[in-house]
Amino acid sequence: MDKLIYTKYSTDRDKNFAIRTDRLLSDNGGEIINKVALCDEGVKHLEHMVNMSKKLSNRFGDKIRISGSALNGRVLTNEFVEGKSYFKIFEEVIEEGDKEAVMKTLDDYRDRIYYSTSEDKAFTSTREFEEVFGSFDALDDMNLMSSDVTDIDMILENIIVASDGTWQLIDYEWTFDFPIPREYVLYRTLVYLYNSSKISYVMKFNKALKWAGITEEQEKIYKRMEKNFQTYITKGKQTIEDYIYESDIRFIPLIELLEAKNRLKVVSGEYDKAMNRIGELSTEHEHYVEMAKRNEAEFSNLRNEYVLTQLELDKYRDDIRQMEAKRQREANKHGLKRFFK
Repeated sequence: MDKLIYTKYSTDRDKNFAIRTDRLLSDNGGEIINKVALCDEGVKHLEHMVNMSKKLSNRFGDKIRISGSALNGRVLTNEFVEGKSYFKIFEEVIEEGDKEAVMKTLDDYRDRIYYSTSEDKAFTSTREFEEVFGSFDALDDMNLMSSDVTDIDMILENIIVASDGTWQLIDYEWTFDFPIPREYVLYRTLVYLYNSSKISYVMKFNKALKWAGITEEQEKIYKRMEKNFQTYITKGKQTIEDYIYESDIRFIPLIELLEAKNRLKVVSGEYDKAMNRIGELSTEHEHYVEMAKRNEAEFSNLRNEYVLTQLELDKYRDDIRQMEAKRQREANKHGLKRFFK
């Protein structure tokens, strides 16, 4: 019996898209990926995946191999692909810190997902496109390109690079065969990267959009397209993505948070130094206040001594005057005045 390794329920979707993804270990040691429709209505979604896998194979040829799949009732079985995810490869390149290598890794990815065995066509909005992504008159005037078939979820995590260098797409659930701006796929990938990797160490999000050739106006439209797409697959159910889009939550790259943390650390250090200096000055102030009090007491004592000395001096002067007067009287009395001239 196959052993379950991992399972994921996508129950926040409409019943037409609600599935369960199982990763199983078979008796012979191989691994199997099953997607199971949770409702009968979801079988059409699985059938759609099988059909789209064939169209994707025709589009990419040997540039990107599409993993095989087989539908049996409500279970779609995908072959397990050996190799390393391109997301893991990208993370390793970022860790090396070589900006040129990071940009080359992104360039290689863009060249692969833009590849088509047939000539790309100018994007034109269709009824099918508007049902899924909404209506945007401005898109038709932006000279955007599109292919006959597009997997909008070609994020780096869904691409496996085998030991022989072969690129393989392992998940193509959200593939459509009507025109979609190819830059929208790149936009979704960048949003994913800035939420799950350290790409912000290399360049800011606005720089990445410029690299992708996505203008500010296009970014606003692609963001609304993504919201409409999430509404399409959930049919109005509230999701975390809806909450984020409708709230004031702002995406902040990890590097900006780390820079803010470092700035806070510096400010905190300066604050601590200032508080220590205030403590030192307070101690010095108290010391001088004590000295002033001591000096004031000493001055008061000296002043008192001065007053006492002045009083004593005045007393001596009075005594001398009295003695002088007495002597004068004695001299006059005895006629000795001439002796005192």
